[in-house]
Amino acid sequence: MAKQITGGKLYLTGGHQLQLGSGSVDELVELLETRPEAYRRIVLVPGNELMLHWSHISALQIFSAGK
Repeated sequence: MAKQITGGKLYLTGGHQLQLGSGSVDELVELLETRPEAYRRIVLVPGNELMLHWSHISALQIFSAGK
């Protein structure tokens, strides 16, 4: 059985934390892997977006289900 991402927790510099749904986690992983110079618009849920630069992220905790 493959692991299924169920959500995550985003830790930002300055001590702020955000709970995330599974769709946002994929976008954030890509952001951290590519480290573009431009800010990226991340959709948390439809209608709520976050403008984020990879340097603002302290950690990303990913929650998954399965083996």
